[in-house]
Parts: sequence; structure tokens; C-alpha cells
Amino acid sequence: MQIRKYRPGEELALWELFHSTIHHVNIADYSIEQVNAWAPDQVDTERWRERIAGINPFVVEHEGQIIGYADIQPSGYIDHFYVHYQWQRRGVGTLLMQQIHAVAEQNQITRLFSQVSITARPFFEAWGFSVEAEQVVQARGVTMTNFRMSK
Repeated sequence: MQIRKYRPGEELALWELFHSTIHHVNIADYSIEQVNAWAPDQVDTERWRERIAGINPFVVEHEGQIIGYADIQPSGYIDHFYVHYQWQRRGVGTLLMQQIHAVAEQNQITRLFSQVSITARPFFEAWGFSVEAEQVVQARGVTMTNFRMSK
């Protein structure tokens, strides 16, 4: 496995990873209606490209396949953090979180924070994040629970 910055042109591969992870992993904690609202089958490719370019994530690659991605913003905000469903509990998330912490230290970011799913909460807690608030959020008119967490 290697970690690197995403390259323009990889946005659709990241969409597929995002979509399949939510539909295979997060479905354990969210209803089908919720995962369909969070990650619908149809994507606005131009909007998604802009979103990914805007967050400028790191990707983890194995044998030419992207198996995870995450970002850290200058404010310390972690917007996306996804590991391919076939690569759960195999060190990909750890590699991404280590990279986030290294970038934060390098850029003197003293506070990390994110909107974390029910599914990801234990992983973030294991990395020292604490719940600031339980939240009810909406995606495409469907409500779901997540957590504002920080470290």
C-alpha cells in the first residue's frame, strides 16, 4: 500500500469507492433510504469533480487500485474519510489517519474535527477523538444521525 495525493482524473474512482463503501459498510447502521440519500446511484459528475478537487484528498493505492481516501483542510476539518468495503480492518484507515496527523503537525494544526457517521465513530474514538454533539442531519430530504467529533 502507498499513500499519495489524488490526481485529477481519479474522481470517478473515488465516487465508486464512496458509493460502494456506504452501501456495503454504513448500511449496518443506516437504513437503505438513508444510504441511498447519502450516496445515490446517480452522480452529478461535474459537481463531484469540483468537490474532490476542492478537498484535495490523499488516496491509498494497492496494485494500482485506490482502496481508501481522506482529506484534511487547513482549518483541521476532515471532510471525507472512506475505506473500500473490501479493505476494512486491514490498515488503510490507520495509514490515512497517520497521514492526517502528520499533515496537521507539519502545518501546526492543533485541532482536528469532523462529522462522523455512527459506523466510523469507534474508529475516530480509538484515535482520541471525542464526541462534541450528536447531530441529526439531512441528505436529499432524508434525516440521519452523525456526530461532531474533535481532537
